[in-house]
Amino acid sequence: MDLNICDMGGFLNSSLHKIKNVNSTINLSQIRQDIKTNNFEYKTSDKELNVFFSLDNKSVGISLDKDTLKDLKSFFNKNDFLEENGKTILKGDAANYVAGWFSEIAFDLKYLESDSDNNGVLNSDELINTFTNGLYFNQQKNGIYVLDKIVLNEKANEEYLSQVGEKNINTISKMINNRIFFDKDKDGEILVKEQYIEDESEYFKNLNQAKEELKNKKEKIEANPKLKEYAINEENNHIRKLKQDIKLFKNSNSLKINEDKEKELKDKNNLEEFCEFSIKLIDELKAYKLLDLKA
Repeated sequence: MDLNICDMGGFLNSSLHKIKNVNSTINLSQIRQDIKTNNFEYKTSDKELNVFFSLDNKSVGISLDKDTLKDLKSFFNKNDFLEENGKTILKGDAANYVAGWFSEIAFDLKYLESDSDNNGVLNSDELINTFTNGLYFNQQKNGIYVLDKIVLNEKANEEYLSQVGEKNINTISKMINNRIFFDKDKDGEILVKEQYIEDESEYFKNLNQAKEELKNKKEKIEANPKLKEYAINEENNHIRKLKQDIKLFKNSNSLKINEDKEKELKDKNNLEEFCEFSIKLIDELKAYKLLDLKA
């Protein structure tokens, strides 16, 4: 699905991710000692830790990319960053900001709880126990996907992990890097448009162009009786085939199907989206040079 031509409707300014409101009071002597002994209760990465802060009287170490750290320093006061022996200790607003994302990921999304072997890296079985925030789209009759709802703190599933790539989200540190990257204004809240729309004006241009192209194709379908008749016949053939398959299922000794399931199959497969089907058909015919709709 190309999100550049998906209709986000009124969701563009909706909140997708938000930091936890925390107060990171620095305990500098404790952080220095924990860095020296590499003694951290929370495991956040399999890489070397390079950024540190205090949370609930505990030292927390994470691994941030150079570009992410540079991004942070461009937004927060330089006094919020203490550089010691190649390590960065956060305090003030910068510490509260990063600690807020840590808390959201580690606790709300259950990354710490799901890391059953406490090694800082979540495998497939562990990631499936985490939570995520997701967008749900419905495909409308005009062929454009429309954002239907945003679900917060939803259990992760295999489809989600496949889409985002497990290696991109399998540590708390990687997740914090992602959050900081998408939070363009560093206000502790990631809106839908911040994460999915790089250029808002370009997004609306692409969306309006896609809608206009679909409208033109529909008009050409309606104006071409032969094509319309062919598409309807193909649609009816699919429906007949579906009914035959359902009949075979019902008569099979090895597989029985109840009436509710039969209705569900019909509802999902009756191909009543005539224009959507016809538009795809046009594209196929044009590809094989069997149809010319330039006129």
